[in-house]
Amino acid sequence: MKKFEKNLKNKGYTLIELIISLSIGLIIGIGLVSLFLAIYKSYDEIIKRNKAIASIFNSAEILILDIKKAGYGFNSSSNASNFFEWDNNTKTLTLRFVDYTKSGCEDKNWRDNASCDYEIIYELKNNNIERTVDEGANGTGASASMFDEKIVEVETFEIDNSTFPLIKIKMDFKIKNSNDTYNFETYVKIPNV
Repeated sequence: MKKFEKNLKNKGYTLIELIISLSIGLIIGIGLVSLFLAIYKSYDEIIKRNKAIASIFNSAEILILDIKKAGYGFNSSSNASNFFEWDNNTKTLTLRFVDYTKSGCEDKNWRDNASCDYEIIYELKNNNIERTVDEGANGTGASASMFDEKIVEVETFEIDNSTFPLIKIKMDFKIKNSNDTYNFETYVKIPNV
């Protein structure tokens, strides 16, 4: 009979053993969840930073292409202020051109055919650059922000046209909720001058 009692004593775990094993499992589980959350947060920040960088370069490319179009359709004796205006006080850039890529506009000059004329305005507003495209250049254009205000904050938007037709573009950006800042600076030559 003693042998049978001894076997029963050795079966199963004591309450203390269960509490210790559950505590160890809980600590390991909390550690794994913390690790997962840290990795997810890091991944989310990398995705946000990459979106911001892509947005900066895509917007800069659009701006550069628009500057290169400035003056198309204006005659060679036109004053540059007719098709390229920079207001340093309001941080507003106005560009005018004829869109030769549009059907029927290949041989048109500025104001020959209003549907061929374009006025594009870039303006720094609320730490974002707003781009207005006015087809027909009649003041009825549509505007849109160039950057997602939840991700990118524009700190500086400057145009230096002192060496016209060579234009210097300078933009400084801050990625929101981080210490990351980016500077974009380049020169663009207006080819139609």
